[in-house]
Amino acid sequence: MRKQLLVCALLAITTSAATADDKKYTLADLKALLSQKSYKEAVAHLGDIAPAERNAEWQSIAADVATGYLAGLSNDDLSAKILEIERLDGQYPLIMKSPKYVKARTEIGLKGFEACFSEPYAFQVCKEHFVKFVDADATNPELTFRA
Repeated sequence: MRKQLLVCALLAITTSAATADDKKYTLADLKALLSQKSYKEAVAHLGDIAPAERNAEWQSIAADVATGYLAGLSNDDLSAKILEIERLDGQYPLIMKSPKYVKARTEIGLKGFEACFSEPYAFQVCKEHFVKFVDADATNPELTFRA
C-alpha cells in the first residue's frame, strides 16, 4: 500500500511539473520579458501566441525582442548570428515588417557575411546563406545596394 501511495505521489509531482513546463506565455508575459530585457527567453516563447492572435502589438514586441536577442549574441561567432537571423526570419516572417528589426538584421547580417566571406574555404556555404539573407528582404534597397 505504501509503495502504491509513493508511486501515485511521484506521478502527481511529475505530472504537475510537466504541466508547469508546458505553460504557454501570454502577450503580457512577453511584454514583461521585453521590459526585463530577457530577450532569449522571450524569443523562445514568441510561438506561444496563436497565429490568429499575432496582432500589431505582438508584431512590435516580437520585432523588439528579436532585435535585442540578435544584438546580444556574441560577436565572436558571427556565423551563429547569421543562422539565428535565418531561423527568426523563417519562423516569424511578420517581424520583417518592422523597420527596427530590418535595420538591425541588415547591420548584423552584413557584418557576419563580411567575416564569412573572408574565410577562403567557406565561400560556397557563405554564398548559399547570403542568397537566402538577401532574398528574405528582397524589397530592401539599402540591403541590395550594400550587398
